[in-house]
Amino acid sequence: MSRLILTDLVVESFRKFDRPHRLEGLGPGLNLLAAPNEAGKSTLKLALDAALFQRHRLSGAGANQYVNQWHEAPPAVRVAFELDGAGYGLAKRFYKQQKAVLHRPDGTSVEGDAAERELQTLLGFQAPERGGMRPELLGVWGLLWASQGDTIQPLAVSETARDSLAECLAASGVAAVTGGRRGSAVPARVREALAAYVTPGRAQPTGRYRQLLADQAEYADALAAAEQVQRELADQTEDLLAARRDLAAEQRGTDEAAEAEAIRALRARLTEAQQLAGQVETASLAVSLAGQEAAAADEAAKRRQEAIAGVKGLAQALQTATKGAEQATADLAAAATALATAEDEATTAAAAAKAAKATVDRVARQRSLRERHATLSRETERLQQALEAARKSQTLHQQAEALLCTPARVKRLRELAGKQATAAAAREAAATALRFHLTAEGADTVRLEGAALASDAVVDLLQPARLDLGALGHVEIAPRVRDADALERDLRQAQSDLDEALHALGVASLAEADEQAERLAGLLAEAKSAAERAKTLVPDAAGVADLAGRLQLAEADLQALSAAPDAAEDPVPEDLDAAEDEAKAEAIQADALHQAAQQRLGDARQAHALAKQADQHATKGLRDARATHAAASQALEAARTAASDGSLAERIVAAAQKQTGAQAALAALEASAEELGTPQRVQAQLDRAETARTNRRDRIVKLGLSIARLEEQVRAASAKGPDEAVAEARDGLERVATETARIERDKDALQLLDRVLTEAAREAEARYLAPLTRQLRPYIGDLLGQAELELNAQFSPAGLSRTAGQEAFAQLSAGTQEQLSILTRLAFADVLAAQGRPAVLLLDDALLFCDDVRLESMFDALEQAVERFQVIVFTCHARAFDGLGGRAQRRLSIEPTDAIAF
Repeated sequence: MSRLILTDLVVESFRKFDRPHRLEGLGPGLNLLAAPNEAGKSTLKLALDAALFQRHRLSGAGANQYVNQWHEAPPAVRVAFELDGAGYGLAKRFYKQQKAVLHRPDGTSVEGDAAERELQTLLGFQAPERGGMRPELLGVWGLLWASQGDTIQPLAVSETARDSLAECLAASGVAAVTGGRRGSAVPARVREALAAYVTPGRAQPTGRYRQLLADQAEYADALAAAEQVQRELADQTEDLLAARRDLAAEQRGTDEAAEAEAIRALRARLTEAQQLAGQVETASLAVSLAGQEAAAADEAAKRRQEAIAGVKGLAQALQTATKGAEQATADLAAAATALATAEDEATTAAAAAKAAKATVDRVARQRSLRERHATLSRETERLQQALEAARKSQTLHQQAEALLCTPARVKRLRELAGKQATAAAAREAAATALRFHLTAEGADTVRLEGAALASDAVVDLLQPARLDLGALGHVEIAPRVRDADALERDLRQAQSDLDEALHALGVASLAEADEQAERLAGLLAEAKSAAERAKTLVPDAAGVADLAGRLQLAEADLQALSAAPDAAEDPVPEDLDAAEDEAKAEAIQADALHQAAQQRLGDARQAHALAKQADQHATKGLRDARATHAAASQALEAARTAASDGSLAERIVAAAQKQTGAQAALAALEASAEELGTPQRVQAQLDRAETARTNRRDRIVKLGLSIARLEEQVRAASAKGPDEAVAEARDGLERVATETARIERDKDALQLLDRVLTEAAREAEARYLAPLTRQLRPYIGDLLGQAELELNAQFSPAGLSRTAGQEAFAQLSAGTQEQLSILTRLAFADVLAAQGRPAVLLLDDALLFCDDVRLESMFDALEQAVERFQVIVFTCHARAFDGLGGRAQRRLSIEPTDAIAF
């Protein structure tokens, strides 16, 4: 098995790295580089690609992409790797002073093109004859090494990659399922024959078949055109006869003179109707003007009456305003007297409330002193208890620190014991068991590798051995055990690891470690209980020293409070509760009296303000009423001077008489107009008569032109010979249809054969892809539950089968597509590793669209894979990937280092 492990990577003057830097920590298992954006992760991936897959003699844009942007020093890369445990070193320099050196495990080296050819043989890829590396030449490496953004794109498997995977599957025993090259040759010949008739894919006609269909359509068009000419000739003949009949009908029974006289009479009637309509309009205007004059007279009389009534109302309002002003002045004087009385009462109540509050404050100070003393006493006792519990917890922790068997270390011991038991079981299962049943004479004679055996001995053999049978000869025993040395080595290593771990903990056995761990747990539990009691008593304490300091301060405060003398001028009552209740009651009563006085004062101030406002308002109202009454009286006198009340009555009578006369004249004119008819109605009658005459004349002209046109068309159509054209088109169509039918029979047969072969190939393909599908199934099950990923013949994901049905791969979410793409790469690596091919999985900024649950499933898959091949993950999401790999994780970093030496 060719197991490939990348162990070192150094870059110098490579893109953003202007100084030498090393990817520190590379080794077997799961390697994680978690670094922020622009730290150089993708540059390191590019450097690996350049070192392993690009020619060192690369020039032009291909080499320029590696050059550092600040100077033009030649980019260099050094990679170290192990293949089947043998160490190799590779160094390349690009752009200028180009060089490539491959150091072999035996200490020799090879340079230039020879080094690159040997590297291609070791890793299994092709190199371009010229130019840069192309994806199709990388083979499976183009799938296993995913650059930034590759995992969210459709998985494209190149032809060389498919060939490599196919070889691995062939080695697994599935090559014959698809029929090999001969199995694909028959469908190819069928499709080649079918391609003579229809195009691949859309199955569009081509070649002779396409030409025949075009000819068939052309003959069909010609036949349709000839038959159309026949029909048109018949239709045109019928139209000509109909036009001649219509012309004769139009020319019969028409009296031109009577028609002209009727039109002249309608025009004279229209002139008379128009004149009468003008007279009606003038009379209507006169009626309207007379009505407006009568309305104006009525409106003037109405306004005069309203003015008289207004003056009377204003006189009454003036009298009311005078009385209101007098009352407001009296109310203002009474409110001023009440305000002065309320102010005196409020001053007296405020002084009484202040004295009562002073008494309450004095009693409260005395109570506070007593309560503070009690509180400090309780605080001191609580701090003493917390300090004792904290010191006890500290002592127990010191005792526990002397015991080495922590739960994690005991768990590690159990794991090592399990590995030792597993290694022993694996050795026992692989070994050849010899069970002897010897007589006493046989026990003296039979020897295994020269050593005597007990009569009932049982021996497990992994290595070849010689069994001597005395005079009967000997037996050579050769157990067929693969990796026998590895089994022995694994068992020795497991036992050594277990013994070393027991010694480090100072115990002789796992049972003794369990007993010590149990004592440690008891001490820690008791210490935790004491610490929790201390925490309960003083939650915010920072430790023993903090508690001791707090206790000292509390005791000092208590002593200071006890020494403080009470106020000499304030004798302390024995019963502070009764004294405080009495003082509060007096204060409440005084405060209530004060608030009542304040309320009365507020009411008095408000009443005085309202009275003052009412007085001002009444004074202004009186002034406004006087001015309004004077103005209205003056306006009424001015209007009577211009027109007396009697002249307004005479104007109304004269306007009514004028309106009645205008209405009578209008009624007489409207009666005459109704008898003659409106100008619009007479105009419509005239228009109809003239239009009928014009239309009849136009129809006669058009019929004459139509008859001439139809006669010409009939002559032209008869000259084309439509009957002969129909016969010729039918003969050509029958001839082409016969050949087309023959070709379509062949085409249909080939298409049926192609479908049968395709279905057979699809069934064979499913069996062919079965190893890959089996490899993927546990990964998909962990990620999606009851689901199975479908691969096409190109090994690319095509769809997903779930309980609810099938889904096309392109219809899945972007996150699911990326996860399935990565799992497919894992399966490819598994297939390669199983057949002894070198494989390393490298993911640059993958798993961008995972929720928390799926991310854990993907981590599980990657962690399982590292048992079979190396996995390298570059990411900028350090927090999300912290748990990847567990204890087996190798945390990589980018560190400065020495220059690359060639």
